[in-house]
Amino acid sequence: MTISKISPCGQKTKIGVNVNSLEERIVELESRQAFQEHAIEELDGVIISQQQQIDRLESLVGRLQKKFDELSSGSGEPGIHGP
Repeated sequence: MTISKISPCGQKTKIGVNVNSLEERIVELESRQAFQEHAIEELDGVIISQQQQIDRLESLVGRLQKKFDELSSGSGEPGIHGP
């Protein structure tokens, strides 16, 4: 099979194409795409898990800050209470 290709300067050239080679390239590209889709799905799961963990940690920090503020305001001075 021969395919014509037009170069940037407008000249038409003929390129010999091996159908088996094209099929192999298509199979390879489809395989890569499937791998990338799988990797993206896995990474998406990791991102979701990390965001949930970040949300829990932010909530915990907020509660700790509130408790710290309550304890600090009870003594009249900010900071950590000594013995």
